Amino acid sequence: MTGVQTCALPISISKNDAGGAIGYKGLKKMRKLAPEIPIVAIGGIKKEDIKNIAVIGVEGVSIISAISYSEHIKQTVEQMINEYKNYVE
Repeated sequence: MTGVQTCALPISISKNDAGGAIGYKGLKKMRKLAPEIPIVAIGGIKKEDIKNIAVIGVEGVSIISAISYSEHIKQTVEQMINEYKNYVE
């Protein structure tokens, strides 16, 4: 296995077939059980969720709806990248 993509949060309007969300607790458990496997969190993630996800130690965050529904996509993406970098670099 080269990596895991997991639904982090309970609300995702772009992934209606993704199954149940595992939440922050689930991400922490995955990270603890498999520290060598890259994890990307996806599913209903908003800017205010990035800190809680990044500090868990996942390798990435996939954000679809919060970007595609933004009225200022470039600004939204820049803010989210900076928010993530604040906690991983």
